[in-house]
Amino acid sequence: MTLLSCAALVGLLVVPPGTQDPAAPAKPAEITLEDVFTLTDRMVGKPELPIGWIDGKRYLAWGAIGQGPEPRPRGFLAVEAATGESVPWLDSAALARAIGELPGFTQGLGTAVVQDRSAFQWGSGFAKALLNVASDLFCVTVEDAGVVRLTHTPEAEEGEELSPDGRLVAFVRDYDLWVVPAGGGAERALTTGGSRVLRHGRLDWVYQEELYGRGNFKGFWWSPDSTRIALLRFDERNVPEFTLVSDTPVRPLVEVDHYPKAGDPNPVVSLGVVDVRGGPVRWFDLGRYGTQDLLISRVQWHPGSGEVYFQVQDRLQRWLDLLAGDPRDGRVRVVVEERSDCWVEADANPHWLDGGKSFLWLSERDDFKHLYHYGRDGKLIRRLTEGPFEVDELCGVDETARVVYFLSDQEDVKQQHLWRVGLDGQGMARITKAPGTHTVSLAPDFASFLDVRTAIDDAGRIDLKKMDDEVIRTVAAADMSLWQQKEPCPVEFHTVPARDGFVMEAMLIKPRGFEAGKRYPVLCFTYSGPHAQQVRNRWAGRNYLFHQMLAQQGIMVFVCDNRS
Repeated sequence: MTLLSCAALVGLLVVPPGTQDPAAPAKPAEITLEDVFTLTDRMVGKPELPIGWIDGKRYLAWGAIGQGPEPRPRGFLAVEAATGESVPWLDSAALARAIGELPGFTQGLGTAVVQDRSAFQWGSGFAKALLNVASDLFCVTVEDAGVVRLTHTPEAEEGEELSPDGRLVAFVRDYDLWVVPAGGGAERALTTGGSRVLRHGRLDWVYQEELYGRGNFKGFWWSPDSTRIALLRFDERNVPEFTLVSDTPVRPLVEVDHYPKAGDPNPVVSLGVVDVRGGPVRWFDLGRYGTQDLLISRVQWHPGSGEVYFQVQDRLQRWLDLLAGDPRDGRVRVVVEERSDCWVEADANPHWLDGGKSFLWLSERDDFKHLYHYGRDGKLIRRLTEGPFEVDELCGVDETARVVYFLSDQEDVKQQHLWRVGLDGQGMARITKAPGTHTVSLAPDFASFLDVRTAIDDAGRIDLKKMDDEVIRTVAAADMSLWQQKEPCPVEFHTVPARDGFVMEAMLIKPRGFEAGKRYPVLCFTYSGPHAQQVRNRWAGRNYLFHQMLAQQGIMVFVCDNRS
């Protein structure tokens, strides 16, 4: 055979670069590391929960304003729930101009601020909002898109919050609590002597991380009538310092804070009430507990009496007392006691009913979290739920219909659904039906609700529904076509019995082209911790994408929720 004929034969057999041999099977799509970090965000229509209900018919949302091609400016919208029709709630262009005209500001900064949804902290009724820009506070009025500068100091303000009547703003500066009129005016300090070792109204690192929610350092609460503020005081003098080095910036930042490691003293924490017109703080008397190392894990005002209800625990969190304190003399009384030989979870505040005559209370006293109905005096009226399941969250109470709505893992611990039960403990029924994990926002009139659902194979959708789960309209839904193009591996749910018979939930993602009898490398993933399940029928975001990428590369992924 000649050289020419050999070359011709090779040309017939070799597929030119960049083309696919029609006879060869199509190469499966692969999840890349870039996909792990960006794919969820690239899914068109990724659901974003509305900010809150304006009334029974409208809710406040964040979205594109007007008509036309993208990108369009975004802003706050009042949306008719049943139709989806929307109008701007706030004139963003006018607000941007108003901010840009403030001394030291520019139009560019004004535009940047109004395009940042997270910059706005809304007050009751969404009529006013606070902005914390360049370490100073500003108050925005929706009616005229006006903006008023409230503070102008080199020190930063933290934890700012409008009073319920919208007339005052409370904030923490240099570890002291201050108030300023929402319309502008003179600031007034309500506490003095604040420092890094004596903090008024500002949580320390451990309290925000472990008790009140990561990133929430606010340690004060307005009274319903806007005349007083309850606040925590932290005495950190005996708490050792801890040095943190941030490795994010080019020049590492060093931060020194008080942080109790195991065996170190905790801060000494006190709870008091101060009048917004000024005067001394009245501290509640906790002498009944002697020298015990106490945690004050929740604080709430009673809706009508002027009492402050708060939860006190020991450091090991083996007991919890719900106390009612009288700000007039600092006396306290025990309302509810919780005791355990291992752990008592600091849960939600009481949910008040009938104008404050009674309340609903969540307790794990029988090893499962359930709902109990108490009188204001602490006498148990009745238990509302019972069984081997958890009440995950109390969503609301329709007092007219005498119906309680809550989220629960009843029937399947891998899922979460909306349920209802009567205040008489009767008529328990599941409302949401589609499999997956549901979170909800109930309309104030209890005629409808927003249902946010995700599943293991669905990044989520938001539906407006009637209270019987009938869909009125779909508000938003993730476009899963990008994900399906990646040909994800199937997910299998399993259970694994422990030696004593305790059943642990597990999840298995087998490699692409899995062959029975073949040995595969296995990644065992766990996070653990109470109420930190990883085996759930829900969209798990980045971790799930990473595990799918490993499975496509021939690695089996096994996830098991251990009993902790």
